[in-house]
Amino acid sequence: MKKIIFCAFLVTCQMSYAEPVVSVKTTYYKVTGSTPNAIRKDMNKKRSGKYDAYTNWNVTWRFNTAKNKNKDCEIKDIKVALDIKFILPQWKADRSVGDDLKEHWNNYYTALIDHENQHKDIAIEMAHEIEEVLNELGATKDCNYLKKTANDTANKVLKDYKRKQNDFDKDTNHGINDGAVFP
Repeated sequence: MKKIIFCAFLVTCQMSYAEPVVSVKTTYYKVTGSTPNAIRKDMNKKRSGKYDAYTNWNVTWRFNTAKNKNKDCEIKDIKVALDIKFILPQWKADRSVGDDLKEHWNNYYTALIDHENQHKDIAIEMAHEIEEVLNELGATKDCNYLKKTANDTANKVLKDYKRKQNDFDKDTNHGINDGAVFP
C-alpha cells in the first residue's frame, strides 16, 4: 500500500511540460534540364535568394500569469509554437537523362535535405528550450516583472539559436561541405 501511495505522489508532483506545437510545410520550385549545367541554370533562375534551398522558421510563445496561494505571481499555460517551411527544388528526370546524372542529383538532393533537416532540428531544439526556461521561472510578487522577465528570457534563447543557425551554415558552408552542391 505504501508503494502505491508513494508512486502516485511522484506522478502528481512532477512538473508537466507541454510539447511545443511544431508544424512543417514544404514548398517546391520545379526545375527542368537534361544536363547538369541546364539544371543549375534553371535552379539559379527559379530559386528564392542565393541558395538552392531554404528553411524558414518562426517561433512564438504565449503564457498567462496568475497569483498562487501565497499571492505570488507564477507563469501558467505556456504554449510554444514553431512553424517551419522548407523551400526546395524539385527535378524530375525525363527518359533521355542518363543514370549518372540521376545519381548525381540524388546524392546532391539527399545532402541538401539532410542540411535543411538539421536547420529544422536546431529550431525544434530552440522551441523546447524556450518552453523549458519559461517553465523554470520562479514566482515573483510582481506579475508585470515576471512577464517582462519571461519574454526577455525567451528572446535571449531565440537570439542564441539564431546564432547557432548562422554558425551551422558557416561550419558547413551552407551544406556544400556535406555534399549539397550541384553540379
